[in-house]
Amino acid sequence: MEWLYITPKRLKSVARMFRGVQFDIIHVFRLYMAPYALPFRGDDFSGVCQLDLDDIESLTRRRLAELYALNGDARMASCMKAETKKYEALERNLLPRFDRIFVCSSPDKDRLARQHKGVKFETIPNVVRIPGETIENPRGTFTILFVGSLGYYPNSEGIIFFCERVLPVLRRKSDAAFSVKVVGDGISPKIARRLSSIPELSLVGCVPNVGTYYRNAHMVIVPIRAGGGTRIKALEAFAYRRPVVSTTIGVEGIDVQHEQHALIADTEEMFAENCFRIMTDRALRGRLVDNAFHLVTEFHNMELLKDHEPIFLESRERF
Repeated sequence: MEWLYITPKRLKSVARMFRGVQFDIIHVFRLYMAPYALPFRGDDFSGVCQLDLDDIESLTRRRLAELYALNGDARMASCMKAETKKYEALERNLLPRFDRIFVCSSPDKDRLARQHKGVKFETIPNVVRIPGETIENPRGTFTILFVGSLGYYPNSEGIIFFCERVLPVLRRKSDAAFSVKVVGDGISPKIARRLSSIPELSLVGCVPNVGTYYRNAHMVIVPIRAGGGTRIKALEAFAYRRPVVSTTIGVEGIDVQHEQHALIADTEEMFAENCFRIMTDRALRGRLVDNAFHLVTEFHNMELLKDHEPIFLESRERF
């Protein structure tokens, strides 16, 4: 629904604010912000106009519609279907008007390239900071961690899915005690009440430093069943050397292999089984975190952004 904020009055206000300014580079973040840039792409514009897509908006909305429908919310499913059509139209009309478009994964690049012939897409993967210190294995009760804003439907739905459908299966499999910590703001009072009876669960809320919670966790879960782009929470877990159990969508766009970097499952039975395996198999935990840490340091390290600086600077050299 972000496009609702792009009103004619606001567009005219921005155009007046920068009237007469000549830009070398116009960089737009997110598709719905594109209309703000277009007035500056006149016939005399000789720079580069580029768009940074955090995800493919139409695909994300389509998946959200399917997830709402799966959970019986017909009103929101219908709303997301309408949003899907709006974003499909925006993508058709706006993407060809940019000189280049940045996406965060090769699958997104391939998908968009098939749909929009002749448009230049470049992949710049999401990155995270690698902790400088050695991350030790935590002690105490086995702790399962989830990190994410609970005001975002796929995150809150994923936690409900895990707590109400995966946890009962995991309890039957495991005799050992464990806890589940959920770090993130935006949870609604309704969902908080719904989850309040789960004894293993702690709703931590917003925290100043998520690193503390990664360090104290034995395992990270990414039970996401809709979305787009790539999940930073999975990359952060890899960087903190914590084993990950995820859905397929939870690690989408990252070159993660099941059994090599993480354990992946899309049903409650298999998700619970994968959690149980992590809880009981020390050798498996070690193998996964070693492989995943290598993956994140080689391909999603913050230092790698330096390799992409020419992409943003070359237009200054040209013009």
